Amino acid sequence: MTDSLIAPEDRLRIVVAQINPALGDIAGNAARMRAVHAEAARQEAELVVFPELSVSGAPLLALARDPAFLAACRAEVEALARDTQAGPALLVGAPWADGGRIHNAMLLLEAGQIRTARFKVAPEAGFDAGPMPGPIPFRDTRIGLAIGADLDAADVCECLSETGAELLIAPLARPHAREDRDARLSAVVARVVETGLPLLLVNAVGGQEDRVCDGGSLALGTDRRLAMQFPLFLERVRISEWQRFETGWRCLAAPAAEGLDGPQADYAALLLGLRDRVRKGGFSGVVLDLSAGPEARFAALLAVDALGAGAVHGLLSAPDDDGAALAEALGIAVTVTDPAPLAAALEQAPFGGMADAAALAGLLLECAARATGALALAPASRTALFAGHVPAGAFNPLADLTSSELAALADLRARWMPPEARGPAGLVLALPTRPDADPLPQAEAARRRAPPGLRLTGRAPAGAPLFPITTQFKTEG
Repeated sequence: MTDSLIAPEDRLRIVVAQINPALGDIAGNAARMRAVHAEAARQEAELVVFPELSVSGAPLLALARDPAFLAACRAEVEALARDTQAGPALLVGAPWADGGRIHNAMLLLEAGQIRTARFKVAPEAGFDAGPMPGPIPFRDTRIGLAIGADLDAADVCECLSETGAELLIAPLARPHAREDRDARLSAVVARVVETGLPLLLVNAVGGQEDRVCDGGSLALGTDRRLAMQFPLFLERVRISEWQRFETGWRCLAAPAAEGLDGPQADYAALLLGLRDRVRKGGFSGVVLDLSAGPEARFAALLAVDALGAGAVHGLLSAPDDDGAALAEALGIAVTVTDPAPLAAALEQAPFGGMADAAALAGLLLECAARATGALALAPASRTALFAGHVPAGAFNPLADLTSSELAALADLRARWMPPEARGPAGLVLALPTRPDADPLPQAEAARRRAPPGLRLTGRAPAGAPLFPITTQFKTEG
């Protein structure tokens, strides 16, 4: 039967907010959300959907159980709710205490109030599992929420469908992983087929800790066609037009962006991850030793792409024509460091004789980072790390790439200009590859720079609560 319009008011203008929250910057995240709300009001939207944990940022780790952090998140959500006296409703994500339990929650803020909350069902470190959810009444429809990993299995969406949901919304804070992209889309298709309902996925974007959320928000209709596709690794806030027909809701007008292939997505993830590690960590830029080899030179290009030449400082700790030529091509500042005086001074110190050039270069790199407030890069491929080659520095953006993958990315970058890249086009870097197989067992000691310790409890040290390295949340006192 041909679809026919039931009533003119059966429309929803939903703003999809693919934003980049900063972990712990609760006030800053809320300010961004208020700006989105104001623009959505100007566009006469009815609803704005934000990603999972958009108020707090993610991953929370042990912060999810911190009482002061939870209280700050709740206060900001309540303040955001008051701002919805006029304009569209907001769906926001935050850690939420309820009945003595801590949940990963999505909260509907409307008409100045917190209308309702729904809790993530799937197990997650730091959070208690929520109950199987029912749909949220909103205007003249019923919205089902599948939060984060609740999208991956059938039970939550089937429960929502069986209890009257008409439209599924999946807020995520899902990081980039090569093997996950196809699995994510397969899960979306499966939930649509199983329930017979359209699905709107809203993913966060941005780097935090060792992960990079890749965005790629989308809408899939019951005909299994993509009705909306946002770009990867870029913030986007756009409106989507939905209309209810006799057969249900359909997305009629929304943005459609081109995707990135696998290696392009990897490079874009590195670029955004490094940029956010510097920005969210409060660093002035990055510093790295250009004499440390080809991998350091690739990292210099990546850093210029991510931050611009003015935020990248190179050191030359040994005569290196290739490093000096690259610095000139990239337009970055260079300081020539001479470790000889430092080596001579150490010779006179107790337990002297530290003549290892790499160790001295690392010490000078750390001094430069402390003096300038920059992040010291320690670029090394996964292959190099397996072989026990662990460079000095505080952050390694290349740690999950093999030597051959790194060489392939360098070749790709010579032929392709990534979105928002700030470096020069067409720069050719020749990266020799190491064997990708793990070499000698003796390298294990070098891989584990931290010495072994004594266990005094039955719990492994890795099981202890972990706090994020980069967070802007500060407790008083």
